[in-house]
Amino acid sequence: MTLTERIAGEIRAEMARQRLNQTAMAARLGMSQAAYSRHLNGVVPLTVEFVEDVAGALGVQVEQLMGLPAGSPSLTAISQGYSMLGAA
Repeated sequence: MTLTERIAGEIRAEMARQRLNQTAMAARLGMSQAAYSRHLNGVVPLTVEFVEDVAGALGVQVEQLMGLPAGSPSLTAISQGYSMLGAA
């Protein structure tokens, strides 16, 4: 399982816990259901910003969507560290 698949699975699981469908989530994010679906299905790559936006819309921490324990480095911190190394 790839990281993208894992994150998408965690997003779907949280949506199910909150009884939200893709249409409702897309509306919260200000995008079409089709665009939202393309992100979750890997047609459009997940970005740090997208995952942060989804976490905010769901009211959860980014770490939760990544399947990481609380207090782990966030996706943003990892991304910024990666950029600082000149890799991005």
